[in-house]
Amino acid sequence: MGRFRPEKHSQLETHNYAHMTRRYNPRLITSRHSYTPEEIATLFHINKKTIFRWLGDGLHPLEKNTRPLLIMGDELRNFLSEKMKKRKMPLQQGEYYCLKCRVPTRATSGTEETVPTGKTIGRKARKQFFQRGKCERCGTKVNRLV
Repeated sequence: MGRFRPEKHSQLETHNYAHMTRRYNPRLITSRHSYTPEEIATLFHINKKTIFRWLGDGLHPLEKNTRPLLIMGDELRNFLSEKMKKRKMPLQQGEYYCLKCRVPTRATSGTEETVPTGKTIGRKARKQFFQRGKCERCGTKVNRLV
């Protein structure tokens, strides 16, 4: 398998992904390769300035103050994994994550209901449900898979 070639991606493809969220797939990174900021930006369809912001946030290049600036794939993968772990918010029993308030919250009493999704989970084919309710802070609909 050859090295990643940024010239294969067109400007149009990069533009189409500009609206995406901050979720980066670490499996796109080859651990044993070194990447330049331009290659990383093309790989994740993001701006090159984001990579330099990551360098300020704790991503370590192979050698500082050298050109070209190279970042090892395993270092980038570990950095992104830690970044994703920090954003994760564990929920307690009966809590929902409100997308408007951006905090875990409880549902207003009397608004909770359990609805089947029509899907099954696991080898035992257990039915999947999700709970609905309204945020007690702002009144927005909140959902949670059960």
